[in-house]
Amino acid sequence: MSDKDLYGIQNNKENLNENRLKTILPLSAIKYSIDYNIPLQYVSFNQNTNNFEINELDNRYITLFTGNDITTEHIINNDIFINFPPNDLSVNSNNFESKTVIIPCHNKNKIFELIIRQNNVACCIQNIIIKNPSIKSVFDKFQETPYMLISLYNCLGLKNLIFSDKALIYMIYYSSKGRSKRSKITWNKIENMFNEYISNKKIIYKKNKKDTVQHKKITLFPTDYINGLVNCISKLRIIKYNKIITKPVSKQRNLCDYINNELSNK
Repeated sequence: MSDKDLYGIQNNKENLNENRLKTILPLSAIKYSIDYNIPLQYVSFNQNTNNFEINELDNRYITLFTGNDITTEHIINNDIFINFPPNDLSVNSNNFESKTVIIPCHNKNKIFELIIRQNNVACCIQNIIIKNPSIKSVFDKFQETPYMLISLYNCLGLKNLIFSDKALIYMIYYSSKGRSKRSKITWNKIENMFNEYISNKKIIYKKNKKDTVQHKKITLFPTDYINGLVNCISKLRIIKYNKIITKPVSKQRNLCDYINNELSNK
């Protein structure tokens, strides 16, 4: 790690700025966990039982995170996906959403929250279709893959979680069945995107590149849907910040305060 400011990531001064850091930190923590044999917990959705499942990440997925070809704000625009938003992270052409979230959140009983925006949903659907081009419906038994990389953080350090693309979609689905009007709107958007793909073999996110799209957002509390997640989180191993970050980070707010305080006390 001596030649890197952030574990497993090539040096780039922008990586230590808060906005970029929050995107790339979950990947760094995952790389550290792989190298030091720290189990990674993977949340998926079993369509045979209609239940979320939590298991140790299968070895077949480890290689998704071990490459060095890493980019942020990775855009895929082609004849199928028209003027789509960028993916948070790409590692050797595997695309991921990335979230760094504080624990506990304002509602301590919920442990943590995920703020999901319209662009996050579009990228998730894009990821599903790329890997399942013959898909006919969001309810098809499609192949799911690790997609959302999550770092849960507080003053003690980080904990890793990985969600599949299917798990994210089904959390939105179950949220739409409750009282959340925003989730209902988001779920309608998901269905419309699939219908557009099935009918036209393409999805238009924006008609023109310079158009703006309202960034509607919903809040998901994963512990509402996933049995055993609270217990899983309590058992996750904490990764100290000074194990994966060597230099102070910029913008003194929340996460950055915790990191810089730990580095100064090494």
